[in-house]
Amino acid sequence: MYQFLKPLLHPIPLTLLLVAPIGVISNKGLVPLLGVMGAWSLYYAIRDGQLRKVFSGLLPVWVFGFSALGVITAPWVLNSGDAVITALKTAGLSVAGLALLNCTRMTAPITTLPIKGSLVTGFTLATVILTAATLYLNATGEPLWGSAYGGILLNEVERETEEWIAYAKLTTSEAIILLLFWPLCAVLLHSRHRWLTLGYLAWISFLFVRLDSTIVFAAMAGAVLAVAFAALLERWRIRFFVVLGALYFLAMPLMIELMPPPATITDTVSALGFNPNETHRFYIWDFTSDRIFEHPWLGWGMDSARSIDPEHQMVTWGSELMPLHPHNAALQIWLELGLAGAILAFGLTAHVFVSLDRLSPSPTIRLAAIGLIAAYLVYGGLAFGVWQSWWIALAWLLAATQVSVARDG
Repeated sequence: MYQFLKPLLHPIPLTLLLVAPIGVISNKGLVPLLGVMGAWSLYYAIRDGQLRKVFSGLLPVWVFGFSALGVITAPWVLNSGDAVITALKTAGLSVAGLALLNCTRMTAPITTLPIKGSLVTGFTLATVILTAATLYLNATGEPLWGSAYGGILLNEVERETEEWIAYAKLTTSEAIILLLFWPLCAVLLHSRHRWLTLGYLAWISFLFVRLDSTIVFAAMAGAVLAVAFAALLERWRIRFFVVLGALYFLAMPLMIELMPPPATITDTVSALGFNPNETHRFYIWDFTSDRIFEHPWLGWGMDSARSIDPEHQMVTWGSELMPLHPHNAALQIWLELGLAGAILAFGLTAHVFVSLDRLSPSPTIRLAAIGLIAAYLVYGGLAFGVWQSWWIALAWLLAATQVSVARDG
């Protein structure tokens, strides 16, 4: 038994085995997963005299730059302590992520580890869990595990709210599955298991259709379009995506200002027969853009979005004008860290595009990396907060997964 499990007793294959199932069951579980695997990898780095390599290169400059800006801007945040805590948490997650990435650079053992098998096994287990949870929720209206209110429901309104939250949780699980699907595709297509890849794609498509999540479809469409453009542009693909990254992170506030007023968009959507509530994000983005231009250089301070509107203004149908975050990564970074933060975000994105593209000569693995980055950026542009610990942890775990697949060949 020990000889069978011995290849798994390493942070890389264990990460690939556990990231999908843990992420599907509880996205917050990704934070301790990164912490444990990062600490294990840091031990290896110290043992092998590679500690300096953990913090070498440009990547640490970009990621720790956010924490430094968070501390610098903390004095003018309403809750300065929260800003400093967020900056420190981000730095801690970055240390763990850098250590895990360094572990993938140990090229001597990487080819002897069960990289492909761990990823395929973990992904398969996760999709089985998600399929069961989806079927159970659609059949009963109840989550398969957990409860938004601890199982205590007082009225029909709370009942509907709990069911909505249960669907939202599964949408988050779908996001994790969709993101991990790209390195999995690289593994399956690179090993010529195309029928198995098509089977996975059909399976995941079934899950997406059952939950009918607009954001999931948007992320999938964005990733597929990015891969298609990358395949067509070939040598120019990285330049193309670097330019798109510059437009996204550096010009986003201006693009929002050039959009029609949110009320006009809502009227158009209603006239077309769609639910006007779907335009809520346009109101959030319009409000956020106005606040950005009040403090454009260093922003309002890290994690200040939740306190940017103390009056809790509401849109016509009762949704907050500024919820916990702007639901757009570029706007949130501009709002909280200003132009300085936007430059850091663009630099980090360009660095990731270039680095992952250079890891492998395989076109399949390169295209999978572009699909992964594109899907993550689309999700970040529509759904999740930049500083959510699980979202940052997922980014590091995805990076380690993609790098491991690329190095394993």
